[in-house]
Amino acid sequence: GSEGAGGELPEKQPMVTLASPAPHTVYAISPDIPDAMQRIPIVGTHDPTIPLQKLELYIDGDAWHAWHAPPYRVLWPLSPGEHLFQLRGVDHEGQLVTSTPVAVSVRADPQEGVVSR
Repeated sequence: GSEGAGGELPEKQPMVTLASPAPHTVYAISPDIPDAMQRIPIVGTHDPTIPLQKLELYIDGDAWHAWHAPPYRVLWPLSPGEHLFQLRGVDHEGQLVTSTPVAVSVRADPQEGVVSR
Protein backbone atom coordinates (compact mmCIF):
# COMPACT_ATOMS: atom_id res chain seq x y z
CA GLY A 1 0.00 0.00 0.00
CA SER A 2 0.88 3.66 0.13
CA GLU A 3 0.75 4.08 3.91
CA GLY A 4 3.17 6.61 5.37
CA ALA A 5 3.28 8.80 2.23
CA GLY A 6 0.62 11.22 3.48
CA GLY A 7 2.91 13.44 5.55
CA GLU A 8 5.50 14.05 2.84
CA LEU A 9 5.73 17.32 0.95
CA PRO A 10 4.88 17.25 -2.75
CA GLU A 11 7.94 16.79 -4.95
CA LYS A 12 7.24 20.02 -6.84
CA GLN A 13 7.29 22.24 -3.73
CA PRO A 14 8.57 25.66 -4.91
CA MET A 15 11.97 26.59 -3.51
CA VAL A 16 10.96 30.25 -3.20
CA THR A 17 7.57 31.53 -2.03
CA LEU A 18 5.83 34.81 -1.38
CA ALA A 19 4.78 34.82 2.28
CA SER A 20 3.15 38.24 1.84
CA PRO A 21 0.94 39.55 0.31
CA ALA A 22 -1.70 36.84 0.44
CA PRO A 23 -3.22 35.87 -2.94
CA HIS A 24 -6.27 37.87 -4.07
CA THR A 25 -5.95 40.47 -1.30
CA VAL A 26 -7.76 43.74 -2.03
CA TYR A 27 -6.15 46.96 -0.75
CA ALA A 28 -7.62 50.46 -0.83
CA ILE A 29 -5.70 53.71 -1.04
CA SER A 30 -6.99 56.19 1.54
CA PRO A 31 -7.12 59.91 0.72
CA ASP A 32 -6.60 60.60 4.45
CA ILE A 33 -3.17 58.95 4.69
CA PRO A 34 0.01 60.33 3.06
CA ASP A 35 1.02 58.29 0.00
CA ALA A 36 4.45 57.57 1.50
CA MET A 37 2.75 55.74 4.38
CA GLN A 38 0.55 53.55 2.17
CA ARG A 39 2.91 50.66 1.60
CA ILE A 40 2.61 46.92 2.07
CA PRO A 41 5.35 44.48 3.04
CA ILE A 42 6.44 42.04 0.34
CA VAL A 43 8.06 39.05 2.03
CA GLY A 44 9.80 36.16 0.33
CA THR A 45 10.91 32.88 1.86
CA HIS A 46 13.02 30.09 0.46
CA ASP A 47 14.16 26.57 1.25
CA PRO A 48 17.06 27.20 3.68
CA THR A 49 18.85 24.05 2.51
CA ILE A 50 19.31 25.60 -0.94
CA PRO A 51 21.47 28.74 -0.88
CA LEU A 52 20.48 31.49 -3.29
CA GLN A 53 22.92 33.73 -5.15
CA LYS A 54 20.20 36.30 -5.74
CA LEU A 55 16.45 36.74 -5.33
CA GLU A 56 14.46 39.28 -7.34
CA LEU A 57 10.94 40.58 -6.92
CA TYR A 58 9.01 41.04 -10.15
CA ILE A 59 5.89 43.18 -10.19
CA ASP A 60 3.69 42.99 -13.28
CA GLY A 61 6.54 41.27 -15.13
CA ASP A 62 9.19 43.90 -14.35
CA ALA A 63 12.14 43.48 -11.98
CA TRP A 64 11.40 45.76 -9.03
CA HIS A 65 13.79 44.78 -6.23
CA ALA A 66 16.78 42.44 -5.74
CA TRP A 67 18.24 40.83 -2.63
CA HIS A 68 21.58 39.06 -2.25
CA ALA A 69 20.87 37.73 1.25
CA PRO A 70 17.91 37.33 3.62
CA PRO A 71 15.75 38.78 5.01
CA TYR A 72 13.79 39.02 1.78
CA ARG A 73 11.49 41.89 2.74
CA VAL A 74 10.68 45.22 1.09
CA LEU A 75 7.88 47.79 1.31
CA TRP A 76 5.93 48.37 -1.90
CA PRO A 77 3.96 51.63 -2.34
CA LEU A 78 0.32 50.92 -3.21
CA SER A 79 -0.55 51.64 -6.84
CA PRO A 80 -4.13 51.44 -8.20
CA GLY A 81 -5.03 48.44 -10.34
CA GLU A 82 -4.44 44.71 -10.55
CA HIS A 83 -0.89 43.60 -9.77
CA LEU A 84 1.03 40.34 -10.08
CA PHE A 85 3.98 39.62 -7.77
CA GLN A 86 6.52 36.87 -8.38
CA LEU A 87 9.92 35.95 -6.98
CA ARG A 88 12.70 34.76 -9.27
CA GLY A 89 15.89 33.46 -7.74
CA VAL A 90 19.18 31.96 -8.83
CA ASP A 91 20.35 29.01 -6.75
CA HIS A 92 23.97 28.07 -5.97
CA GLU A 93 24.17 26.06 -9.22
CA GLY A 94 22.95 28.96 -11.36
CA GLN A 95 19.48 27.46 -11.88
CA LEU A 96 16.46 29.78 -12.05
CA VAL A 97 13.83 29.17 -9.34
CA THR A 98 10.49 30.96 -9.35
CA SER A 99 7.60 31.35 -6.93
CA THR A 100 3.95 30.88 -7.70
CA PRO A 101 2.63 34.30 -8.83
CA VAL A 102 0.41 36.21 -6.39
CA ALA A 103 -2.29 38.58 -7.67
CA VAL A 104 -3.64 41.51 -5.64
CA SER A 105 -5.99 44.42 -6.35
CA VAL A 106 -5.55 48.01 -5.23
CA ARG A 107 -8.54 50.36 -5.32
CA ALA A 108 -7.80 54.01 -5.87
CA ASP A 109 -10.57 55.30 -3.63
CA PRO A 110 -12.45 53.25 -1.03
CA GLN A 111 -15.53 55.42 -1.60
CA GLU A 112 -15.80 54.06 -5.17
CA GLY A 113 -17.04 50.71 -3.97
CA VAL A 114 -16.35 47.71 -6.16
CA VAL A 115 -14.46 48.58 -9.33
CA SER A 116 -16.42 47.46 -12.37
CA ARG A 117 -14.59 45.77 -15.22
